[in-house]
Amino acid sequence: MSRSVCAPLLGPEFDDFLFAPLGGEINGMRPSVLSALAGLEVDPWQEAAKLAGLPGATATARLAALIALLPNESSVHRDPNTIAAGLVARLPRRVSSNIAPLKALLGIGR
Repeated sequence: MSRSVCAPLLGPEFDDFLFAPLGGEINGMRPSVLSALAGLEVDPWQEAAKLAGLPGATATARLAALIALLPNESSVHRDPNTIAAGLVARLPRRVSSNIAPLKALLGIGR
């Protein structure tokens, strides 16, 4: 999966989260958050930025819901909430995005 147009504007602040192992196996392999999100056709960098901007409990619930979408043979289904909480703790907090607001890009409101 290639990064979206916005992804190059994001720095390495999400690496600890994105490259963390999920802790379980899928088809005999230990996927990272990045590979699991990509497998769900979710942009990993955009999702990491979105999760970092949410309150901790909300981010945990959202990530747990995504983990629950992984293939049923995955051992991460045993406790997606605990796994999600540990992973959310790896996210940087109060991420300030350097992506210009859409209205500014489009010149609206001038």
